[in-house]
Amino acid sequence: MDSAVIRIIRSWFVVAMTTLVVVLVGVSAPPAVADTDWTAFPGGIAPGAGIAQARPGGDEDFATCTLGVIAGDPSTHKLYGIAAGHCDHGGPVLYSVAEKPDTQRTLGTYVASRDEGTTITGDDDLLPVYTDAGVIAFAPGTPIASFKIGGRYPVRAVLKDRKDVPYGTEVCKYGMKSGETCGPVVVAAKYTITAQLRTVHGDSGAPLYRKNRDGTADLIGIASSVNEDSRTTKFFWIAPVLEALNLEACGCGAI
Repeated sequence: MDSAVIRIIRSWFVVAMTTLVVVLVGVSAPPAVADTDWTAFPGGIAPGAGIAQARPGGDEDFATCTLGVIAGDPSTHKLYGIAAGHCDHGGPVLYSVAEKPDTQRTLGTYVASRDEGTTITGDDDLLPVYTDAGVIAFAPGTPIASFKIGGRYPVRAVLKDRKDVPYGTEVCKYGMKSGETCGPVVVAAKYTITAQLRTVHGDSGAPLYRKNRDGTADLIGIASSVNEDSRTTKFFWIAPVLEALNLEACGCGAI
């Protein structure tokens, strides 16, 4: 059974926190929902959840992003999370669960990150030269609420060929701020995919996917930046990142 998502209007990342307003969004909820400050899942972490890091030198100043993918190393069975590389500010990555949204939990730490040619964490040869991706090693015992995108869509395949997403293909993203939004592909290039769909600050790292009729999804990329003038979002392909680290996207399991 797919997990419900609890969206918190005022999260524990807001310094002047007053009252927590909680909205329960069921699996059957329509894709278009109001923007929120935070998304957490019951019992653990899932693709589409909010993640955060304290900014260097900031007193309770947190940078928030979206966890895009949960991936596994088939040889060691260790789990990793993939977000946008520019989300890496150093230090532990935090998350929360829906049952205790105001309680910080440690998800893990970045072991590799790159932001469009600049290495932030790890060796230069760990990730593709041109990407915006960060890989988080999960802390031991991190509970998994779901491997499915947004707790809804099992990952059937990972797309890596531009021919799979030609102009006009409908794709979707699931961000921790704006939820699921969908729109057509404008262009699929060597390193990036540009789609006309809505994202907002905090959705960085959100998974890009193509939905299938059987309820699964084909994973494509992770959100990097938005062009407000053209109302388009740029995503980087996820396949080169998975291949570089010999990881496999999780999503076909029971949860």
